[in-house]
Amino acid sequence: SLLAWSPVEEIDDNVENGEEYTVQSLAELGRAIEKEDRAHPTVTIHIAPWINVAEAEARLRGKNLKTVVFDLYVFADVHDWTSEGYAYKTNQEATQGLLDWSAKYEDFGRRHGVDVWAMFQSNQTRWVKRVGPEGRTEERNNFRMPGAAEMRFQIWTAALSGMKGVFFFQYGSNPQPPMETRADLQEWEYGIGMRSLDGEPTASHSGLAQATAEIGPFLSLIGRLLPDGPIQEDEMILNRPFRDRSNGDRYEMMVNRNLGLAGAIPDSMAKRLGMASGDSLPPGGGRLIKH
Repeated sequence: SLLAWSPVEEIDDNVENGEEYTVQSLAELGRAIEKEDRAHPTVTIHIAPWINVAEAEARLRGKNLKTVVFDLYVFADVHDWTSEGYAYKTNQEATQGLLDWSAKYEDFGRRHGVDVWAMFQSNQTRWVKRVGPEGRTEERNNFRMPGAAEMRFQIWTAALSGMKGVFFFQYGSNPQPPMETRADLQEWEYGIGMRSLDGEPTASHSGLAQATAEIGPFLSLIGRLLPDGPIQEDEMILNRPFRDRSNGDRYEMMVNRNLGLAGAIPDSMAKRLGMASGDSLPPGGGRLIKH
C-alpha cells in the first residue's frame, strides 16, 4: 500500500510570476511533518501539465521532498460543446500522452532524486447541458469509463516508466446539481467512479481487478527494479531492460500499447528472451521476463 501525508492537491500557484504561497506553505508543513514522521512522505498531487509547479516544490523543499506525485486522465470522448484542451481524441493519442507525461516525470524524479507516483484514471464524467424548454437536457461523455485494457495499460506504463507507486482517483457524484443552484445552471458535470453511488462495481473496478491479478505476482520485484536503458518500441510492443538493485539480476519488461488487440511479441524479441514463438500480450497488458 502507499501511505503518505497529502495536505493539498493540484496547486495552481502562478509560479512563473513569482506566486508560490501554497507551495511555500506545503514546504513548511512538509518539514514540520518530517520531524514527527520520517517513515511517510508529505506529498501534493500535481496536474501533470503543471510540472513547473512541481519544479517549484522541488526547489523550495530540497531534501525534504522524497516523492513527487502527478495525476493524469487521458481517456476522453470529445464533442462539440466541451473543452478539448485536455482531451485525446483517439486511443493512440491517449496512450502516447500517458507515455510522454510519464517520461517527463521520470526525468523529474531522476534529476531531483525522488520517487515518482501517479494517480491515474478510473472514473467517467458525464456532461449535462440544457437544450430546450421545460428542463430538457442532453448528456454526453466527457471522460469515458476505462475498461480492463485501459486499467492494464496505466499500471504497466507506471512500471515501465520506473514509478514506485500508482493509484486511482475514485470519483463519483450525484447526477443532479445542488437544489440551490439547479435552476440557474445551464451546464454541469457529474462523475461515475469505480463504484456507483449504490456501491455496485463499474467497468473500471472490474478492469482493475483483472489488471491487478495479472501484475500482482510481480509487484514486490517491480519495487526493486531500476530502469537499465530507454524504452524501445517494436511494432506495438514497448520494451525496456531493468536490473534488480538488490542483486543485479536483469529483466525485460514488455507492454502492449494497443488497447483493442492482443499484441504479438515479435519473433526476434521472443527468441532473445527465450519465449515461445507466437506468444502475445492482452490489450494494454504487460509481462516481466528474467534474462
